[in-house]
Amino acid sequence: MTTIGVIGTGKIVGEVLEMLRQERLDFKVNSIYAHSNVERARRLADTYNINKVYTDYETLLSEDRSDMLYIANVNDQHFPYAQKALQSGRNVIIEKPICLKAKELDTLITVARDRHLYIFEAMTLRFAPNFIRLKEDVKKLGKISIFEANYSQYSSRYDQYKQGIVLPAFDPAHAGGALLDLNIYNITFVVSLFGMPEQRQYYPNRGFNGVDTSGVMILQYPDFTAVCTAAKDADGDSHITIEGENGFIRANGVTSVCREYELHLRGEQPVVVKEQKPSHRLSYEFRRFSEIYEQGDYSAMTSLLNQTRAAIESYTLE
Repeated sequence: MTTIGVIGTGKIVGEVLEMLRQERLDFKVNSIYAHSNVERARRLADTYNINKVYTDYETLLSEDRSDMLYIANVNDQHFPYAQKALQSGRNVIIEKPICLKAKELDTLITVARDRHLYIFEAMTLRFAPNFIRLKEDVKKLGKISIFEANYSQYSSRYDQYKQGIVLPAFDPAHAGGALLDLNIYNITFVVSLFGMPEQRQYYPNRGFNGVDTSGVMILQYPDFTAVCTAAKDADGDSHITIEGENGFIRANGVTSVCREYELHLRGEQPVVVKEQKPSHRLSYEFRRFSEIYEQGDYSAMTSLLNQTRAAIESYTLE
């Protein structure tokens, strides 16, 4: 059984803890750390039978003996918290975005390799069975002409933002905004299929504090252009469409899950692909992390990190 210490108390932490309980995965959560929302940490600890609540990160690093730390605090803190964890000899699962810059990820990788530690990015899409199948089916389309993705979901925090209440999800100081929350899935989708683009350009719609409440990322490949749209200030028709010489693929719904898709090949009946079992959407990645760690498959981890780095290069704007 793999033991975990949880860093953070946000919405995704509650989802992960509930998923681990529902799916009965081979994980045990030993501890939870809160920087400020200590009461929520205590409620989560009571609900999910977590033995220890920490309010000081250095104390957790010195006392907690978990196999891994799941780092799920605000975006801009992923790198410093992960770096300290690795330096203390801990394996890490880092919520997306794993880092804000490629050089930050390179720093983490160097520390991990020196100590033969494991780093995983919790990027749901990469581990979804439907997406793994789609990566093979897209080859049937032949030469690609069009890629278009939209992930638009009116944020539960947007009404507060409009009233001038700035939570981390809409705070540029904490790397909030649509690009790193939603469009990151669209970009990961493209890069996982076709590699890094030759050029990229972001066209954001900015709120009163400069945060991108929505926006469009253009990724230019040698033979086609990928258009990735995401909005936290509007609802929309979330979907993926990939068009090629031999047909097209259409996946309805939010990009992060890829619940199903249709393969339309010229002259053939459409095929609906539903590889995923009725499991929690987060279960696939945590099963894979546990498998790689327990088997000591360092090459599999490295392969995943290569995909992660390509995505960072594609969504960072420096």
